[in-house]
Amino acid sequence: METKKKHDVPLEYLTEEQLDDFLEYTQPFSEENLQAISRRFEEKTGNTSIKKLSNTKKWQKGLIFAAAALVLLLVGFTQLGTLKRTYYQLFGSDADKLLLNTDKLDASVEDQGLRLTAVSAFKDGGTTYFLSELTDLTGDRLDGETMIDRWQMNGGGNSRVINYDEKTKTATILTTAIATFDGSASTPGFLLESILSGRWEKQTMSPVKLSDHINQQAAWIDISKQDGQGGGSDPVLMEKYNLTWDELNKVGLKPLEMNVVLDEEQEVVLTNAAYKDDFLHVQIKYPNHIKREYAFIVLINRKTGEEKHSMASFQVDEGTHNNQTGRTDYEELIFDISAEQLSEYDVRIDGMGHEIQQSGEWAIKLAEPQALPTTDLQDTDVVVDGKKIKLKNIKLSPLSLSFECTVDMSESYDSDWQINIQMKDGTTLDYLKDGMMTSGSEGKKTSIQVSGSYLELENIEKVSINGTELSKK
Repeated sequence: METKKKHDVPLEYLTEEQLDDFLEYTQPFSEENLQAISRRFEEKTGNTSIKKLSNTKKWQKGLIFAAAALVLLLVGFTQLGTLKRTYYQLFGSDADKLLLNTDKLDASVEDQGLRLTAVSAFKDGGTTYFLSELTDLTGDRLDGETMIDRWQMNGGGNSRVINYDEKTKTATILTTAIATFDGSASTPGFLLESILSGRWEKQTMSPVKLSDHINQQAAWIDISKQDGQGGGSDPVLMEKYNLTWDELNKVGLKPLEMNVVLDEEQEVVLTNAAYKDDFLHVQIKYPNHIKREYAFIVLINRKTGEEKHSMASFQVDEGTHNNQTGRTDYEELIFDISAEQLSEYDVRIDGMGHEIQQSGEWAIKLAEPQALPTTDLQDTDVVVDGKKIKLKNIKLSPLSLSFECTVDMSESYDSDWQINIQMKDGTTLDYLKDGMMTSGSEGKKTSIQVSGSYLELENIEKVSINGTELSKK
């Protein structure tokens, strides 16, 4: 059954200015105040369909009580501008419930002409949600696509800019930091060390014909034990040829057996190219500094325009790379294209980088934030991809379901999980459909958290994973 999101107050119909006005109503509360709020809401919507709804007693009563709850929750929050917009942007009409479990923060620190200000924080199981603002006091080094390059908090996670105000030159940052996997204590706080701005993306055609530069005497080296390995693969093509990334990532081309400039503007050089087991290996080098994010090649059919992307890629390291970037000097791409076909294809260089890189030290100490309520569930066995595994330390919160197990997540188990949540009103939610699964491993233990839309714990009837119902402790 399809589930529709419930909206106690149709805040999605309000502009940001109207929402500001509505939520900043923080006078002492009385019956007269409630009626005034209700009238102001009707006047400001300007939406005839909503006004029609508000004529019913049921709507009036629901609106008044919702407005009362909302105002009471927000009394005392001095940074409403950022907090309310961001929470409603992220969590919709259930933001008021999260605000009840949110710590209001105001600590700030300045370095390199940039000021970092803490706004709020709350904790969901082992994950801390931290909201902050970064303001440029002296220039224009921030924008809506600013990337949080280097930062530290707990065991890591994700930190990203979710909004940018050009007038105040302020970027709003949402950080979701997971607990340390080994159980060790982490320093409570957030440390920002580097940002990247002025994002650019380019696609340029190379004048070089790759078919003229195949190395018939190429040397191959063992790269299976090198440090700093990384890469990726196309699962469809890998399955087609019955290959694994680990299998391909054992032997690579010896770097710099050739030095052919593929693109001067993007500074991409062809360092080797050869066939192995009927697959084309192309090794390239591009500037290895923080402002350069990536570069890769795509083969374009000269007649049809067909694009052929690599089936796998990995890094080749000879110990000369710049450790500041965390990557090697050489990228090797593997294509499923024959030597006969190759002459029909041109080379396109796809690259991305940033114009601005700013380092500094912005450190804010944080107390342990308030935690969302959680329900502990019994350890249980479930079947994943035909294998029985035990789930331990299972916790259900209004925003997530988390547990520990001994699954190797590198084997792409994410598509083999089916998590259903049945509500007391009879609706059933496919929790992974619109949610997100994150995982991290320490030794043989894997911690998994599935984050979804806000759900009231008391309205949940039961939870099942791959057909196995979970019971409360």
